[in-house]
Amino acid sequence: MIGDRKGDIGFMEAVASAAAVCLVMTAFAAFCAAEMDAEEGTGERPSFDWPGDGLSPEMTASALRGCAETQMERGGWNGVRIDGPDGTCFELGRESGDVSVSREVLRVCPSEKEIVPAVYEAFIWF
Repeated sequence: MIGDRKGDIGFMEAVASAAAVCLVMTAFAAFCAAEMDAEEGTGERPSFDWPGDGLSPEMTASALRGCAETQMERGGWNGVRIDGPDGTCFELGRESGDVSVSREVLRVCPSEKEIVPAVYEAFIWF
């Protein structure tokens, strides 16, 4: 970029300079974030595989407990806790180590014509 006699650059050159600086700063921030993530070893956190939609209220607790037991064994997790909107809460294993939280809206069907959305949370200790 060449300035004129007063040393000023044009508008287009100023915009190009600002864009170049923003691009370099964004790349630097992304690099730093990736390095910090690699340093902490946070890699991929476990997530809970929720059962299919359309659970009846009677089946919800037993279906979730069965899913939790299977996934806990398969994933080698320390413990799992499931909290539901209706006070449903159960724990498996022990609460030690790092924790990951997974939330899901499940369709609970109290009757054939009624569907109620319910938010469930799974806390996973690994």
